[in-house]
Amino acid sequence: MAFVNSVIFILALLISWNYINSPSVVNEETHMSIRADLQSIIKQVIQEQSPSASSIQFHKFWTETVNKESVKAHFRYSYIDALDNDESTPNEVTLDGYAIVNRAQDADEDFEYWNFEEFYILNNQVEYTKPLRVSPTANDN
Repeated sequence: MAFVNSVIFILALLISWNYINSPSVVNEETHMSIRADLQSIIKQVIQEQSPSASSIQFHKFWTETVNKESVKAHFRYSYIDALDNDESTPNEVTLDGYAIVNRAQDADEDFEYWNFEEFYILNNQVEYTKPLRVSPTANDN
């Protein structure tokens, strides 16, 4: 009985070792390129939509292979947003989400093309640096 248990244990080790050390469907260089491109796209969109935004920081950013044709990128970033009027104080905006990137069908042997397909914001948080006063009537100061 101990022999059978030992054989099963060794087979489980060999199978898991081969699974862990098998080549990745999407290589690490592609993952790094997708992360860099998505970060620059996100920064560009923030600057276009909120010109007063500054201090854009990515706190978490990682990618995972969904299948051989798709990669999912998870992110958490924040930026300081000072509205364009004199009375406003800067607020820190933090967003969590993910994006889906799919391999283009027209790729050639020398270069891979990836299409930015979906973008989801799961959590949007605003931290006010100066408290806001909320009153039931519009005339209260």
